[in-house]
Parts: sequence; C-alpha cells; structure tokens
Amino acid sequence: MSTYKCVASIAGLTGEATVDIGSEAVSVAGVGEKAIVLSFADIADMRLLNYRVHVRLTKGEAVFSKLGYQTENFFEKLWLAFAGMSERSLFIEGARIMSSEGDYAYEEPGAQASSIAKLTLYSDCLSIVPHDAGARRVPLCFVESLERNGFAMNMRLDTGERYRVARLGRETDPFFKRLSELRERAGAEWRKAHGVLERDLRSRLGDATEAYQVFCALPAAVVQGLFSTHDEAFWFAAVSGDRAAVELVTDEQSATYLYSFDTEPAVFVAALRHAMEAVKTNRRLIFMPQDDLEAVPLYRMALERSAHTRFLRVCSSGRIVHAASWKKKLEEFFA
Repeated sequence: MSTYKCVASIAGLTGEATVDIGSEAVSVAGVGEKAIVLSFADIADMRLLNYRVHVRLTKGEAVFSKLGYQTENFFEKLWLAFAGMSERSLFIEGARIMSSEGDYAYEEPGAQASSIAKLTLYSDCLSIVPHDAGARRVPLCFVESLERNGFAMNMRLDTGERYRVARLGRETDPFFKRLSELRERAGAEWRKAHGVLERDLRSRLGDATEAYQVFCALPAAVVQGLFSTHDEAFWFAAVSGDRAAVELVTDEQSATYLYSFDTEPAVFVAALRHAMEAVKTNRRLIFMPQDDLEAVPLYRMALERSAHTRFLRVCSSGRIVHAASWKKKLEEFFA
C-alpha cells in the first residue's frame, strides 16, 4: 500500500486528505466523516492534467491535487495498482516475460479504442492495460496473423478483432521477436492439446459419458474444446440453428447450460471457444446470476474487458440440472 497527502475533491466534498492506494481500491480519509473507498471496478478513466489527477468514476469524479513533486509518482502508482487488478480480472496467469509501454489501438465488434498502455507479454497472451477500463488480454493461440509495419505491430484474431501496438522505442525489435516466438508456441500447443483431446475424448469423458451420448443423439452438431493447455478439464457442446447446450467436464458437479443466439452457429462456437479460454478455472463467471455478479468487483471488471464472455452471458437461456427429467428437457429445448 502507498500513502499520500493531498487535497481531494469527491462527491461535493473537498479537503486535505490521506490517500492509500491498495491492490483493489483507493481509500481517501479526511474529506468526510469516514474514509471513502473508490473500488478499481468503479474507475472508468484516470488522467494527469495540470498537476491534478482526475479519476472518472462510473458515478462522479474524484480529483487529487496539491501533491507537489509526488504528483507523477502518485499517478504512476495508481495506474500500476489499477493495472494489476485489471490483469487479475482478465485471469492472466504465469510470469511476466517482457514489459514495455507504448501506443495501442483495437477494433472489436461494437468497440474501438486507442491511447497509451502498459504492454506485457506472458506465455499465452499479450496484456494491454491503459489507464482506463479498456484493458484487453490478447490470447496468442487465437492470433491468426501478426505483422510488423515499421514501429507498429498488427494482430488479427480468428474472430476478426484487430489489435495494434506501436512506439515502443528501442524495445520494438526485442518485443516483436518475443511476441512472434510466443505466438508460434502458443498456437502449436493449443492445436496439439486439442488433437489429444479429440483422440482421447471417449476415455476422458468419465461420468459425462452418458451426457455426451445424449448430445450426439440430438439434431445438432457436437463440438468440444479446452479451457487451457495446462488443464485436463474441457467442455463439449451441441449446437443447432439458433441454440446450444454446453456441458463442462471438470472436477466439479455442474448443470447443462443453455444458450439462444441470433448469429451464425459458427460465430457462436468461436465466441464460446474464446470465452472458455479466457475464464479458465473461473468458469462460474459465465453462469452466475447477475445479482451475485454485482457483488464481485473482479468479475464486473472481467466482463467489461472481455467481449466474448459478455456475449456468452447475454445469450444465456438458463440451465438444466442433472435429474431424472434432464434428457427430456434437453430434447424439448432443441425440438
């Protein structure tokens, strides 16, 4: 935790304050009867303007001033703490391989953004963390093309999203080299692991064998996929027309999850693959009720930063528990 003395203005209150920057929130004491806690999940953007740090919230704004020579240090510590929780909300795992800072831009269905960001390479992804709520995890196993144009690196995913990072200065060459190596490795491991899953599927089904047989008897195409190349857990789905059923094969008991969508089936399956890879062991994020979700700041941040996971939640049509009526209800859903 980092502590600073300053003048803070929040929700119509202004006064000399003590600000503690934690790993999940900023605590401001001195401007009200009790400390005001600003959760990182409620921060939309932060800017350093004219020696004032402006933090735009989902509701209102907080301004920190009179920090003197610590102004830039305060902003940097705040950004780093915010970036740390942003990465945790994206369920990024493993050790950092290389970090830098530079420009970024991305184009996604219904969203585009550009600014500066902290850029970090991990074994399976590129982390892009700007000083707003637009952080992104770029899964390297889904990068369909990677090109360099001068000081810019351009990536396109198999689902069409485009990401660009640039202006890394002297780190451009080594960063692109490592990015290229990691992308090749991640793609090869992902394809190999799915080949093994397809080969050994029947023996890995275990208690889900009966459910898989029922899925195969439905008027639907059956597909399967992994959460991670390092996790034995997997999923399979029956997809037909505008609906799908998904079964999880994990160490935990789970229901069959139902989805209705208005896209082509192939688009839904691609989004499903991305969402499952994105959440990994945090699978309940996809299925938990909205009221429960609101109480978990990390999950709220995750949905804001992961378009495919949002898409899957929007398409949710409920679930069927594994009881005596399970097969009948599943068949009725696809009828």
